[in-house]
Amino acid sequence: MRWTWITKLAIGAIMTRRLRTFSALRMGALLCAATIALNSAAAQDMNAAIDKAVQKYAPVKTLSGKFDQVNVTALGNTYNLKADFQQQFPNLVAVDYSDPKGDRIVADGKFTWVYMRSVDPKVVNKFPANAVGSVNLLGVFLDQPRTKYTLSDSGRKTIAGVATRQVGLVPKQKMAEFQRATVWIEEATGIIRQFAFIAPSGQETTITFTELAWDKPVAAARFKFAVPSGTRVVEGG
Repeated sequence: MRWTWITKLAIGAIMTRRLRTFSALRMGALLCAATIALNSAAAQDMNAAIDKAVQKYAPVKTLSGKFDQVNVTALGNTYNLKADFQQQFPNLVAVDYSDPKGDRIVADGKFTWVYMRSVDPKVVNKFPANAVGSVNLLGVFLDQPRTKYTLSDSGRKTIAGVATRQVGLVPKQKMAEFQRATVWIEEATGIIRQFAFIAPSGQETTITFTELAWDKPVAAARFKFAVPSGTRVVEGG
């Protein structure tokens, strides 16, 4: 059989297409393998960060410090707040806002008192313990996280010069505290530098810690709430 130049060109074109197809498939396989490897590495980094955070906070008896807070309402209004807090595990919390000054949240072990003086100076809200969800500022994220949440890795982010791992948490069952949340965990230490959550109301809150101290003495008096004169107590829950 004689091969004409047209036949040779046709065969060459077929071989070229096959080679290109093979190259494309090979490239696709390499990209797929690379993606799997990257996802696997990211998952390992995320799990390592979560494990380190759990280990960091598990033995802690008291926690205190300061934080900046940003609230974005469901309507898109933004409010910036500053507070100092102290916590004695498992169920005592005191948050005193310096901006707006006079606002307080106190969990005394039996009730959670919420006094938003800047919103309504004549009303104090009182809830049974845990009626508004966990009062543990960080423990809610670290108590059996793999059992309670679907975790996702969002990569690295630098916060105040510190390298952190950004981890998303979506509750597997409905929770009173939030619909979904994100924590930023310092990779070197396991310290949670920032967290954000979307409440059932749709409000988004971001807390960024500016100071933190572990197992320092705390003032017991701050865990007691004195109802301000001239206010009325509204019980909820």
